Amino acid sequence: MNVQPWISAGALAVACATIGARPSHAAGPAEAATCVVTGESAVKANTEVYDAKGGGAAIAKLTGAKVPLAVSQLGAGAAGGRLQVSTSKPTGYLRVDGWASRDAFRFFAARDLPVAGVHVWISQGQQVAVSDAKGGKLQVAHQLLGSTGQQVRSTVTCDAVTLSLPKIPAEEAPERAKTYQSKTNQIDLYDQPRGEVVFTLQMDENVRKVFWSTEARAGFIHVVSRGDVTIDAWVRWRDVTALRHAELFDPSYVAPKPWPIKTLAIKDPPAVRVATSALPIHRKPENSPTPIGSVESGARFYAMEQSGAWTNVLPANLGLLPTGGGFWVRTAGLPKPSN
Repeated sequence: MNVQPWISAGALAVACATIGARPSHAAGPAEAATCVVTGESAVKANTEVYDAKGGGAAIAKLTGAKVPLAVSQLGAGAAGGRLQVSTSKPTGYLRVDGWASRDAFRFFAARDLPVAGVHVWISQGQQVAVSDAKGGKLQVAHQLLGSTGQQVRSTVTCDAVTLSLPKIPAEEAPERAKTYQSKTNQIDLYDQPRGEVVFTLQMDENVRKVFWSTEARAGFIHVVSRGDVTIDAWVRWRDVTALRHAELFDPSYVAPKPWPIKTLAIKDPPAVRVATSALPIHRKPENSPTPIGSVESGARFYAMEQSGAWTNVLPANLGLLPTGGGFWVRTAGLPKPSN
């Protein structure tokens, strides 16, 4: 049975999306001292990576192909609106370390994020805005779909947010569940029958929230809803009305859409090589005090033109390209081409 968390008033009861059964919310791992958010994702095409927090020179650009990423320096006062970024993963990639515009990245809930105790969460897979990072934790916010602009906020451990767009789990409501709709666009959620209000939903004027329930007591109904937010709370019986249909249209359950992923290719490319050890990357075919990154062990890459004892390299998926220079490594350290 597919049930949705909210519908526009007067909308036809038609099947369109799924709400989940009551979720499990286990505690995450211990917080880290410094937040680093990781994931494999496409970002805005042609996002430039700089060698400094502010100003500086562009050393690379993210092409819009999917690349492994690790971003940090997520605090509200990030200099120049840039985040520290590294294109790195355990199995190896062409890693460049630098700074890129905060607007180039999207963040998602890696699991359900608590908003109001054990009663309201930002649902796994929904896009969130990272507003600050303090004490090894992230402060995130999400605007409720179908609301008057209502924001929900959560403070979570670093691993609760990801750059990868997670798959939203499909869950089913119990067969015996009944479906209810709020009578107005605003409804109070309680922690227990005749208990305390833990949250108040403020939907658009013509929007009504939809729930499912298997329990009623003392003039209250225990309701569950899973859309862009997950709800497991109590509402007053007089604030909802029963629905005849169990399947309803629900815009709030629509998953965030990924940015278009570019697929790039080189005409008549050289053979792919796989790094057997780390190779420091320099912007020019000469030694510099600080390399801009490294070809990580296990990375798949192309060896392009040579200049003296140096070779310019590119990642095999072309997710990262040099800007105003190259990705130069020592030719002597190159592995043989793969068969």
